[in-house]
Amino acid sequence: MPWFSVCDVKEIPEGSFKTFTLLGKKVAVFLRKGELYAISVMCRHQGADLSRGARQGDIFTCPRHHWQYNLYTGECLSNASLSLPKYPVRVKDARIEVELGGQIYD
Repeated sequence: MPWFSVCDVKEIPEGSFKTFTLLGKKVAVFLRKGELYAISVMCRHQGADLSRGARQGDIFTCPRHHWQYNLYTGECLSNASLSLPKYPVRVKDARIEVELGGQIYD
């Protein structure tokens, strides 16, 4: 699967994120302590957009049924078997790139 260039590194300040739609998948890229993370932001319960829910620290809460997910690991705190896919992310020529085909599961 190819790498998708999503934005300039400077567009995501420390502690924040931006969302992108890549091949029909909603993906968020986060910057935390200088490290980038890319994760699906579609709730595994009913497909709600987690980026529209509440965020408290490292946790997103689904706006529909309040399932909770760790932003950086993808772990579903409400149902451990329904964690979110994480994707490889890299910086190339000051651009952030995400590879959708290389899902990472811990």
